[in-house]
Amino acid sequence: MAKFITFIFIIVAFSAVGQAALPKNPSINEYRSLLSRSAFVIKKPVVPTQQPVINNSLTLRGVSMLDDGWFVTVVDRKDSQKRIYLREGAPANKDGIKLIKVNKNKDDYMKTTVTVMTGTRKMTIAYNSTDIKNGIAKATQVVRKSPANPSSASRPSSSVKPPVPTSRSTTRRPRVRRTPTTSVPRTK
Repeated sequence: MAKFITFIFIIVAFSAVGQAALPKNPSINEYRSLLSRSAFVIKKPVVPTQQPVINNSLTLRGVSMLDDGWFVTVVDRKDSQKRIYLREGAPANKDGIKLIKVNKNKDDYMKTTVTVMTGTRKMTIAYNSTDIKNGIAKATQVVRKSPANPSSASRPSSSVKPPVPTSRSTTRRPRVRRTPTTSVPRTK
């Protein structure tokens, strides 16, 4: 019995000395690092994408509604000879410009605007009234300068005579041939 009491005393002593406390409940803050550094997710390297150069000098030159959608002509003010043609529903062109929608104003065509997508940025383009007025002024100057004397260009001079035909058949109008129709009696 002495061995039994010694054995119980040893067990009680070890349990008193080595009594373990219950673990505390874990908090979410202890696992936050696992969310950002998961061993099961392969992260792709970040490839820097070059954003296209956005051209803010675009102006609207013409808008047309065709059977298959809108057709828009845009001009760069820096290079007025270069025309950019955009079609509704078409993919982006070589400059990276894509037509999104046309906002047509029925009362005044100068208030019509076009929304285009340049890369990831939406841009609204409108008519430039000063460019249109300058174009009209240049066109009227060219028309005014073209005839040297507009009064003499509109009427023939009396000294110039029409050419005389060499053969008689070329001046005569052809005769119209008509075939007689038989009269049909009318019935009442």
